[in-house]
Amino acid sequence: YGATLSLWDDLARGPMYVIAPVQTEVTDKSLVEILKEVRDIDGRRPITADELSMAKANLVQTYPQLFEYVAGVAFQTEQLFLYDRPIEYWQNDIDQIKALELAEVNEVAQERFDADALAIVIVGDLSQIEEGVRALGLGEVYTMDSSGALVTSGTN
Repeated sequence: YGATLSLWDDLARGPMYVIAPVQTEVTDKSLVEILKEVRDIDGRRPITADELSMAKANLVQTYPQLFEYVAGVAFQTEQLFLYDRPIEYWQNDIDQIKALELAEVNEVAQERFDADALAIVIVGDLSQIEEGVRALGLGEVYTMDSSGALVTSGTN
């Protein structure tokens, strides 16, 4: 298992999303931990130099995978045109990642991350996770069927 937090790669403010496959029986506990981490990023516990270093290394080292297949090259090329980026964007992108400073990253994190404004989507066996998730009191809970049709809604 592993959790991934990402920001939508967009010139404007796009959504942040967290993906974390967890065992059904600890869905509620996992959600509490995920929310704690997101709240920490918004300034309660600044990102550390080690965390930034690891993230930068991961981004730079995995960058070639974006171009590993024809579909990846097509997608990256599409992004150039979609966001009106120069052809040398790919090389500059790596340089910009390497040049990121800790203070700058923490400033952006405080500005863009708002754990209290999250829409949380949980996929799982409702009969096993509903009680624990509702008990967290995070706000309105909507349940949907496998086709995405609304089944129920209400608070907690």
